[in-house]
Amino acid sequence: MASAQSHAPVVPDSLRGDMMGGLQPRSSDTIAVDTCGGAQLYWEEYGPPTQSGSSSSAAAAGAAAGPPAYGKRLLLINGANGKIPFLGHAIQRFVRLGYTVLVHEARGVGRSSAAGPPGRQTTRLLAADAQAVADGVWGADSRFHLLGASLGGMVAQELVYRLVRGGAQDRLLGALLLVTDGGQRWRPLPWRRAGRVRRLVLPQLGFREDDGGADFRARFSPQIAACYSAAWLDGPAPPLPGSTRGGGGDKPAAAPGGDGAVAGAPAAGPVTRRQVVTRLWCEHWRQLSAMRGTPEDVRAVTGQMSAQYSHFLGPRRAALIRRSGVRLGVGVSSADCFYPEPRQRQLAEALGAEVHRVGAGHADCLWLDGVGLAVGAALAVFRDSRV
Repeated sequence: MASAQSHAPVVPDSLRGDMMGGLQPRSSDTIAVDTCGGAQLYWEEYGPPTQSGSSSSAAAAGAAAGPPAYGKRLLLINGANGKIPFLGHAIQRFVRLGYTVLVHEARGVGRSSAAGPPGRQTTRLLAADAQAVADGVWGADSRFHLLGASLGGMVAQELVYRLVRGGAQDRLLGALLLVTDGGQRWRPLPWRRAGRVRRLVLPQLGFREDDGGADFRARFSPQIAACYSAAWLDGPAPPLPGSTRGGGGDKPAAAPGGDGAVAGAPAAGPVTRRQVVTRLWCEHWRQLSAMRGTPEDVRAVTGQMSAQYSHFLGPRRAALIRRSGVRLGVGVSSADCFYPEPRQRQLAEALGAEVHRVGAGHADCLWLDGVGLAVGAALAVFRDSRV
């Protein structure tokens, strides 16, 4: 009897690259903040060197960091539970366009620690963290572009408001808010927020890794189907950014959880985005160590995810941002399961922001070739001449 391994599907080399495509950060470190019990925020910087050397070393020495060689700095803010590689495809694209990209992991997620009550995290707190990272790495007077996705889009709204309220709107060269909305006036209490997220997340933890990925697919397939449009998922997958080109669409992808056979897996056929996304999701959740750690780690992560339920921009604050003159754009998805399109458009109207269509599903524009839509929208908002 032949072993299962003998007829297992093979992952093409062009689809085996990590989320960063081999891209290495120019610099990385942690920044300490003392709000809400304190935290150590891990950050990484990618892209071309600055004219005066490392911006992080300059900031650490108390000197003003020199501008990037291309004059383009971009602060990226991840969505809920997003470790840095989760935005790896977008980071690679922006770096190729000459941007210096700064991205960090939110308190309690990945390599960032949090000492305060996890259930007390809010979008305002996370925005203060993001500003602390930008100020600590690039300097308190630095100017930069801003992009936030999903929960990160809510955090970006709060960061824009912080800078505008403080009279520092000139620091913002443009901001794109991707697949997000302005929140709700009536919001649950902190302990209810955390409880809601725990009920959603805890059943997904602890999937088996010795069954060829069957348990993972059973737990996460509904979430994947909700986050991406079916048409996008079932289309042919391109080679991953940064990977070897060639042969990317002529073999089926391996199952998440290993290279072993999957019951019912086709023997041949083009690789679809669904297969690649499923494998990348498996890697993301496997590597998200906080979800496999102590109960305190799990509470920190669910607390970070629950911050979305704390958010409400409100008409008064939106009007202040609208009058500030900051260039703003909202990237709208037409069939978003988390933030319906009308609410995304309401946010754009409240802010006087440009509207850019970035796909159908919530995360279509965040991975693989879908990032082209997000990057194109960002370049338009940033008035980049390459649009």
